[in-house]
Amino acid sequence: MRDSPEFDHPDQPAGKGHAPAHANDPRFNRPELPVVGVDWYDAWAFAGWAGGRLPSEDEWERAARGTDGRTYPWGDAFEPDRVHYVEGAFSRPVPDLAHLDAVLVTADPDAHPPAPVLPADSLPEGAAPYGALQMSGNVWEMTRTNYFTREDMDPFFKGRRPVEFMNRKDAFHALRGGSWTSPPPCLATHYRGRDLITDRHSEVGFRCVYSVDADPEAGNAAPQDTEEEAVP
Repeated sequence: MRDSPEFDHPDQPAGKGHAPAHANDPRFNRPELPVVGVDWYDAWAFAGWAGGRLPSEDEWERAARGTDGRTYPWGDAFEPDRVHYVEGAFSRPVPDLAHLDAVLVTADPDAHPPAPVLPADSLPEGAAPYGALQMSGNVWEMTRTNYFTREDMDPFFKGRRPVEFMNRKDAFHALRGGSWTSPPPCLATHYRGRDLITDRHSEVGFRCVYSVDADPEAGNAAPQDTEEEAVP
């Protein structure tokens, strides 16, 4: 998949490969971990290769909140044992923004924290209403939605350098869920983040969504969960 152009987005930069930026880092490259160090074009290509697609923000939020509009995937009260976030990743209390800044500057791209990301099937007690895991924390998740317009992404930057479009609203996709560097407010199911379409980070990944045939006898039953974290 890494070398095949078959599933590339039409706007993908010429000559771009899909190897994750952290492919040689044992903290991020184990098969049970959610993939990180990829950009939106990488996520788009992998989802197509896997027979799925990136979720829209609305699809993601429905999977995370269910029908009752809960604040976190498990309910309305924050419960730190159900989610992997900054305090767990760095093993330090983070009561405010000053402490958050102090903790995040200790991050070392090669060594610290020693185990920033958990396996994709960790913390089943934090499952969302339809059973999806890690909808909060661990890694941010890309969507196919533009952060500003809330419409599907429609990039047109092929042949341009990031510095030429880094201030264009068309270049930012919506992120959801928070990550191992996030404080509790960013872990809420309604919180929206954003990222530049070509950026790669150790705290940003994605999950694929797969369409299922509707059951005509199901009536108003809750939809089946169709998402899974991508671990190429």
